[in-house]
Amino acid sequence: MLDKDIFKERIEKLMYVYPTWQMMYKEPKVMKTWYSHFEKLHDIQFKKMVDKYIETETKVPTVAGLLKCREEYTGSLSPEDMEKGKRGLEELLGGGDLIGE
Repeated sequence: MLDKDIFKERIEKLMYVYPTWQMMYKEPKVMKTWYSHFEKLHDIQFKKMVDKYIETETKVPTVAGLLKCREEYTGSLSPEDMEKGKRGLEELLGGGDLIGE
């Protein structure tokens, strides 16, 4: 889930880069509406999306325009997820010592 402080920081960055953008950032409903379109993104994914938008677009930001710059994010797995995956693979392949133990 996208950290709200990172969201605000990147919206502010967009406002600096696109000074004619009429973003009503002081209106809670506006910010809440914009955030709702990005809240499921990972922090890194959102940061990269904004950076890519800045590097490639000449028009003021829109939700759709930003989402076109979104890239898939595959973060590293937690130790619990790794163990769960290992057990599932062992079950699928019929048990035994599979992964270097």
